[in-house]
Amino acid sequence: MDKTIPRTDWRFEAGYLYTLELDAIGLAWEYLRRNPRYTQECDTATNSAQTWHLHAYEDPTRDARSAQPAWIPIASRMLRVIESDDPTTVVFSLWRLPGAKTLCRCGRNLLLTITTGAEVWRLLLSPTLGEGCHLAFQLPGGVDPRISTPLISRVNAFMSSRRRPKPFPSGASYRPERDALLHMQTLRALDADAAGATHRDIAVALLGSEAVHERWCRDGDLRSRVRYLLRRGHKLVSGDYRRLLSRV
Repeated sequence: MDKTIPRTDWRFEAGYLYTLELDAIGLAWEYLRRNPRYTQECDTATNSAQTWHLHAYEDPTRDARSAQPAWIPIASRMLRVIESDDPTTVVFSLWRLPGAKTLCRCGRNLLLTITTGAEVWRLLLSPTLGEGCHLAFQLPGGVDPRISTPLISRVNAFMSSRRRPKPFPSGASYRPERDALLHMQTLRALDADAAGATHRDIAVALLGSEAVHERWCRDGDLRSRVRYLLRRGHKLVSGDYRRLLSRV
């Protein structure tokens, strides 16, 4: 089976706009799936997926909008929802949570990913937790509870509400953060480089033909920018994607 990832046309920004909405987990996957060695190993399964910090190989032809990579480091730091014997706690119902929901295996648990516009929530669900069960939360040791408290409050609020959750308004506008724009440019530069584009070609796509026409030179700032993006991107592809996972 050919696991070569289908490259988005790097010359057009529109194909990369989805990356602006990715969290650290999604971005880490976008870089790993561009690793040629991972692509080859995924096809042959010659080594353990744990080499890449995954419980199992994920198909690199799937981008972060549909892929569900089960990262090993993530499970040890994620909020876990379990069944409770306390009848006073709220009752679990998957359908009370707003947004698009996906479930995948993550070790012995289920990883629930909830996407509401530009926001992403992730929860580990105990395999014994079912619809209508009273729930409780487990916070891994060493994790600052202030990080998970807002998420616990929001989940409890949705579970205790008698109303259906309001969907996130489609087409809602927001201003991308600078870091998100940098990742989008880095991924475009990587794909352009893999397609054999010159540094000048990459600069035209990312920075505009007018700027390149006026300012391009062998050791100028525009070429330095392209070199920086490629250097940064190749480091993330080669293993620095793990640094993104540490932010979760």
